[in-house]
Amino acid sequence: MTSMPAALERFTEAGFRAAGFSGFQTVGELRSTKLEAVPRDPGVYVVIRVDSSSPTYLAQSAGGWFKGNDPTVPTATLAAKWVAGAQLLYCGKATGGSKGANGLGKRLGLLLRYGAGKPVGHQGGRYLWQVAGADEFLIAWRAAEDPTAEENRLLADFFEAYGAYPFANIAGPRA
Repeated sequence: MTSMPAALERFTEAGFRAAGFSGFQTVGELRSTKLEAVPRDPGVYVVIRVDSSSPTYLAQSAGGWFKGNDPTVPTATLAAKWVAGAQLLYCGKATGGSKGANGLGKRLGLLLRYGAGKPVGHQGGRYLWQVAGADEFLIAWRAAEDPTAEENRLLADFFEAYGAYPFANIAGPRA
């Protein structure tokens, strides 16, 4: 059996653990504990799916209808965006905000509320909520002084390794 190339291993659960990420709780666990383990620091977070089987896409997204917009996309769009063999589905950032009131806990709270059908402003990662079994996705995080730069680095490195951005990242690096 051949091992995974280091460039790809970096984007697995083991790779994120080795890179200092913590948490590794399922969406369901984070919801049931009300994100009690998630720090309030600025940082980056990742959503991973360790199940290597092909996903099943839902005809209707579980995501919230923010500003009245249905987050559902055709399942063909999801299938075309899927990155075969990749565990990393989405990476995001949490800045501290102008008053320091934001951070990982706040941003992940928005992500999970959106995924639970609430009309909140976290449409980043919206494709996650149209994949069956999303409650089993693992979420991990790491504090970062410059979350935007760290997120951009993760996206660029993933693109270099896979030739695409993670499944639920609609866009690549940004300012």
